[in-house]
Amino acid sequence: GRLASSRFHHVSTDEVFGTLGETGFFDENSAYAPNSPYSASKAASDLMARSYAKTYGMNVTLSNCSNNYGPWQHDEKLIPTIIRRCLAHTLVPLYGNGLNVRDWLWVNDHCRALDLIFHQAAPGARYNVGGHCERSNLAIAEGICTLGAVINTESSSPLLTIGQDMISDMPSMRKNWNEIWGGSQQCRSLSD
Repeated sequence: GRLASSRFHHVSTDEVFGTLGETGFFDENSAYAPNSPYSASKAASDLMARSYAKTYGMNVTLSNCSNNYGPWQHDEKLIPTIIRRCLAHTLVPLYGNGLNVRDWLWVNDHCRALDLIFHQAAPGARYNVGGHCERSNLAIAEGICTLGAVINTESSSPLLTIGQDMISDMPSMRKNWNEIWGGSQQCRSLSD
């Protein structure tokens, strides 16, 4: 019927897998272990999509992606916040000591992965999509502010003051967000 012939692709987050150690990657067979209400709700939505495939034969595919960045990103996200703060010469807020590690994925690469999955994946397939570009929040802030200092040569004030304006970690904040990659179903060479 209609449920089997129409593709439904569910986009989710890597946060459903919980916290990863200092090394390694999660893969498509990793167990869900959400650590926050947000990631628990995303895990629940993944399971809801899967249940429609199993119960009603719905043509579902699913992807779990890492942190996207690129044009038109919402102002509240890390990279736009850092850019805005650097341009305003105000302190950059970072959680804890800024050493939380995240995997970053260029939004155009994510869109290409979604297109491949939507059009080529078998019904029921699940993919992890990441950029294999792990950086700490502090490294991201330092890089952006360094670039800002190069662009804005008329200012002598520092754009990033290390150790100031740090925000306490949120409860169950993941210390290492680089849990993408691994497994057999990867959208790895999307920028080729």
